[in-house]
Amino acid sequence: ITIATTALDQDSDSHMAQSHKEITLVDTVEYEGLKKGKEYKLMGTLMDKESGKPVEIDGKPVTAESTFTAKKTSGSTKVTFTFDATSLKGRTIVVFEELYQEDLLLALHTDIQSSLMQMKR
Repeated sequence: ITIATTALDQDSDSHMAQSHKEITLVDTVEYEGLKKGKEYKLMGTLMDKESGKPVEIDGKPVTAESTFTAKKTSGSTKVTFTFDATSLKGRTIVVFEELYQEDLLLALHTDIQSSLMQMKR
C-alpha cells in the first residue's frame, strides 16, 4: 500500500498561498493497494519545512482528516485544511499524511521535500 500527496491552495489552485486570516489547502492523496469497498481514514498534519516540526496555530498542530470508501484498489481522495495562516508569511509548509483502516496504520507520507506550499504575504 502506498500514498502520495499534492497540496494546493484552494483559491489559486497552485503551490502558492496567501498568509490570510483563513485559507483552505486541499491535499489530493493518491493511493494504491487498497481493498475495493473498504473504509479508510486519512489523517494529515501541516509541517514546517525548515524546522521539520508541525505547524502550530494557537499552540495546536494544524491537522485534518477524511474518511472514504475505496471505489477501486487505486485512486485518490482529498483532505482539506482550513486555518489561520497569518503567522506563516514567508514559510514553506508540507503535508504529512497517515492512512488507516480502523486503528491499523497502513501507509505514511512523510517526505519533507514533497508537495511544498510557499506562504506569501
